[in-house]
Amino acid sequence: MLNNCMTNIDFTPNKREQQQIISSKAKQSIALSADWLRDNGLNDKTLLRTSSKISVAKKAAHTLLTQHRSLLSNSQHHSLMDFSEAASNKRERARITDAFCHCVMNINTKINRKLFKQHRKLNQPPAITNNQPTNH
Repeated sequence: MLNNCMTNIDFTPNKREQQQIISSKAKQSIALSADWLRDNGLNDKTLLRTSSKISVAKKAAHTLLTQHRSLLSNSQHHSLMDFSEAASNKRERARITDAFCHCVMNINTKINRKLFKQHRKLNQPPAITNNQPTNH
């Protein structure tokens, strides 16, 4: 009888244990966020001190350089590399102009158009030809 009563008791952590659980979950979330940002070419330490235009352009440059390098011309590649290096350095990041960010975003748009054209060609249904005689 005593064992049945003991198994029916719900375990509720005290306030200190609840705080430890919340703290460990918060640390896990922060670590996962930092990993995701790092995978997308961003730094979690400088993200809040960087303008949104630079962050968006840096993510676009990172994606183009890592995933679509074959579609870039040499001049586009050099521009993206220059931007990535400047965005990684605190002093140079302060000197990045909106025009430089727009240049990176324009390159991103051009490459996306190329990707969409390739995708459209792959998914286009085969053309129907009327060269064969029909039996009426």
